[in-house]
Amino acid sequence: MTSGVIRPLTIAHLTRSLEARAGQPMEALRCYESLAALWIRCCDTATPGARVLRERTLRAARRLAAGETALITPEFYRIPDRLTSALTA
Repeated sequence: MTSGVIRPLTIAHLTRSLEARAGQPMEALRCYESLAALWIRCCDTATPGARVLRERTLRAARRLAAGETALITPEFYRIPDRLTSALTA
């Protein structure tokens, strides 16, 4: 029996995942959920950039609702730097 390590899903992890896929296709639901989590974190912590993330999240939601299965992830410069820090984990 092997023991696998399950990494906790953190804001920093979501941010790094989006950074790694910047400008590339990503499964639509996962992209929407990641953007929504980052947007909520920005709102909760009063981090600048919440408005841009809100727009990206709503755009992803509309495309997901329209039946798209893959979305192009936003260029990483659109995501606040503060979210990549371990302090926001």
